[in-house]
Amino acid sequence: MSMEKLIASGVFGMMNSGTAYIIGMIVCAVLSYLIGSVNFTAIFAKKYGAFPDTMGIYKKAGAGVAFGVAALDGVKGFLCALMGLLLMPGDGYACLCTLVCLIGHAFPVWLKFKGGAGCAVYIGAAIVMNPLMALAAFIIAFLMYYMSGYLALGSLSFAALFPIIVGRARLWEFTEEATRIFLINKIFQTFIPVVISLVIAVIYASSIGRMINGDEPKLPLRKEKSK
Repeated sequence: MSMEKLIASGVFGMMNSGTAYIIGMIVCAVLSYLIGSVNFTAIFAKKYGAFPDTMGIYKKAGAGVAFGVAALDGVKGFLCALMGLLLMPGDGYACLCTLVCLIGHAFPVWLKFKGGAGCAVYIGAAIVMNPLMALAAFIIAFLMYYMSGYLALGSLSFAALFPIIVGRARLWEFTEEATRIFLINKIFQTFIPVVISLVIAVIYASSIGRMINGDEPKLPLRKEKSK
């Protein structure tokens, strides 16, 4: 079996059965939630005695550790999107896995449904689905962050670009030969990225208000030395 054929059809897709697709979606959703709910921020915050968010880890352990933890969160999104590609046919299911992973990250059952914002999660997922567009969007988001000092602004910038990165679906591609699963994939690929962006906007709603009022704390790349 070639890798191209595997990615085109997915493990469950090659079974060519409606039941297999349903089982595949359930397996992908459960695994994506469990992977997403592994909260590296909480783990490292406990280690360094920091408040359990990026800013808290930054203040206690420095930028290197803070961005390292973010990278680990990105790996979660990467793995979930890759799983969606390998188990089910098309990017639509990778988008579904990304959304569920983000939900697991933001609302982990192990931490009484109190998690993180999930910026790095969908960056990692975008790398799987469209590496070049993800890189371009990351550069834009990084520049927004670098110029403003607001990590939330960079995160929101990438979230706004996320539907453009992965939303390559065309619903009118549905033909007589196309299956119902094909259409579901296209619907997922078209609308789930928009849902993800809206979820991120809701999560960052308080940060948006603080940025407007000038009260949002900045997160410079280099930790300033205390005088």
